[in-house]
Amino acid sequence: MASEVKELANQTAQATQEISERIEAIQDDMAGAIDANLQVGETIEKINDISTTIAGVVEEQSDTTAEISRNVAEAALSSQSIAGNITDVVTAAADTRRSTEDTRSAAVEMTRMAEELNDLVGHYR
Repeated sequence: MASEVKELANQTAQATQEISERIEAIQDDMAGAIDANLQVGETIEKINDISTTIAGVVEEQSDTTAEISRNVAEAALSSQSIAGNITDVVTAAADTRRSTEDTRSAAVEMTRMAEELNDLVGHYR
């Protein structure tokens, strides 16, 4: 019976050793899982930071695009105004040309009338 007790004690000691080794392995695995979980959390945090940065850049780009659109619209209105002013200048130049032609025609007519009047006065002298 003593040998049986001794055998049971040995088996118990061996089982206790195996259980201790398994617990240690489980603890090592748990530590690895915790480390991996922390790394995943850090990676998620980095991705969040990058996403926030990208969102800020996209918003800034949207603001810049809107400003460019406003400037293009303003330039288009200015171009229309300039085109209208050019049309007015062309119209004024055409009016001036017509007035110049009318003045020249009137001067030619006055010269003709002056010559005619001179001839009439010349008959009375």
